[in-house]
Amino acid sequence: MEKKETFHAPANTKNQDEIRKENNTVASLRHVEGIFDALSHVIMILNAERQIIFSNKVLLKELGIENEDEILGKRPGNALACVNAEKMSKNGCGTSEACRYCGAVNTIVKSQESGRKEESECRIIGQVDGKHFYHDLKVVASPFVHNNDTFTVLSLLDISDQKRKSALERIFFHDIINIAGSLTSIMDILPLLGEDEKGEYLDTVGVLSRQMIDEIRAQQQLVKAENDELSIKKESLLSKDILEKALQQIFHHQVAQDRILRIATNTVQQSFQSDSTLLNRVLINMMKNALEATLKGGTVEIGCDLNDNQLRFWVHNETVMPEEVKSQVFQRSFSTKGGGRGLGTYSIKLLSEKYLKGTVGFTSEDGKGTCFFVSLPMILE
Repeated sequence: MEKKETFHAPANTKNQDEIRKENNTVASLRHVEGIFDALSHVIMILNAERQIIFSNKVLLKELGIENEDEILGKRPGNALACVNAEKMSKNGCGTSEACRYCGAVNTIVKSQESGRKEESECRIIGQVDGKHFYHDLKVVASPFVHNNDTFTVLSLLDISDQKRKSALERIFFHDIINIAGSLTSIMDILPLLGEDEKGEYLDTVGVLSRQMIDEIRAQQQLVKAENDELSIKKESLLSKDILEKALQQIFHHQVAQDRILRIATNTVQQSFQSDSTLLNRVLINMMKNALEATLKGGTVEIGCDLNDNQLRFWVHNETVMPEEVKSQVFQRSFSTKGGGRGLGTYSIKLLSEKYLKGTVGFTSEDGKGTCFFVSLPMILE
């Protein structure tokens, strides 16, 4: 067996003749197929190399295929078109740098090494025909011994709706409670102030009230976007003007306190067509993320330039992201800020790519900091 390079789990594979032999071995257990096909979630049986040697019909239906032969010998991530398995590693699922943080492959490997049932959760980002899709999964791996050979029974249960609902609720309540708490504190001290002191505090009440409305609208947009209910309104816009509008909105936000936020001097003023409400939400989220990652006294710079006949909006801060964060940054619910806090970058990607027809990316390097960018077409089709 040829030894292959890997950044994480073993990369070695068996050839199709060996896979077919293992498939026949499992298929000889007549009751297995009937039991697994009766279940409502995906079941696979993997060999020691984590290759699929059997699957139930739920997986075939999920993938839109009729013949099991099309996935025999593939690893789970390759079968599900995971971007890390398909594009980031020539040796497939489990072998890219990003796979180090994948709950699925780590659960499989842990079960193989311990000989016990193991379970966790994972999020797979797939791509088919240029379109992204997402799987939030509960992963259960159990050892299965037959004829002195050990296989792994892999169960994948879709928990996307559960995770989405939980994430939306936690973020919404977290942000609204913070703003409401600040409003309550101000209202409590207002009666104790003289008339000449009340003006400044009333201005703050106005800012916080607008932030509360903005958070509610942001959650409405995200729910509609995920449910394919979001309508697009094309408008003629100016690039620098929309940056200035977004900056003004976040300037008084708590995440901007004690930090410098500015527009780059080389920012272009370019006319283009897009949806101003959605683009404003994307820019606000980009700035929020950068400000949250910036220490007090630090600087966040925003700008816009022309790149390959597209308009590129960008946000830069001086902090460098760890490798674990880089590999999962656009996943829903992933965050360095704690459980349930990770919808910022996810919504940036969802709104920009699905609705504004753009592309999202980032760079993060020592000595250069982190730069998130959104490249948009000059005319939204």
